[in-house]
Amino acid sequence: MLALLTIFAALSTSIIAAPSSLTLFDPSGDFDYQIGGAFTPVSSVTTVSRDRADSPVKGLYNICYVNTFQSQSGSDKAWWEKNAASLLLQQNGKPYLDPDWDEYIFNTSTVANRNALAAIVKPWIDECASKGFNAIEPDNLDTYTRFKQLSKADNVAFAKILSDYAHSKNLAFGQKNTAELKQADKTAGGFDVSVHS
Repeated sequence: MLALLTIFAALSTSIIAAPSSLTLFDPSGDFDYQIGGAFTPVSSVTTVSRDRADSPVKGLYNICYVNTFQSQSGSDKAWWEKNAASLLLQQNGKPYLDPDWDEYIFNTSTVANRNALAAIVKPWIDECASKGFNAIEPDNLDTYTRFKQLSKADNVAFAKILSDYAHSKNLAFGQKNTAELKQADKTAGGFDVSVHS
């Protein structure tokens, strides 16, 4: 938990270019990372990150965790297999599962795929906005470093589609993973803050 707190505390040193209409978190308070399940934070906490299936904490800055470059592990695998298998990385003619996370990898390598994937992810962002979250935490930007069929440029292009949409909902959009990403890529992706250690 301390490592995660350190990483997210560093966000304050990498605010990129958030639109003036967006609210960013208060870096002076404590951060509580709750994507494994929601619970009542201690009084020193000012910022909480929770899965999009959970609700935000009233009075705190709330970040909505969304798995935007891989499927959510567990229950949604059958949905992807039935409805969107062509949008996933393939191996031997079948969607490829990340062996570490038991999640399908989004194939962002074409404009058509990116637009089709965005049409699936945008309602998740809507859900975060309607619940009252302040920001989106898009996970697994780094899939291009783990799967050679993907490229940084394509993942950044997909991030830009999602960040533009998040901004239209008055949600900040954070860059998570790939701390080595260059400033030009962060700007191109529409990230408001950068996660780094």
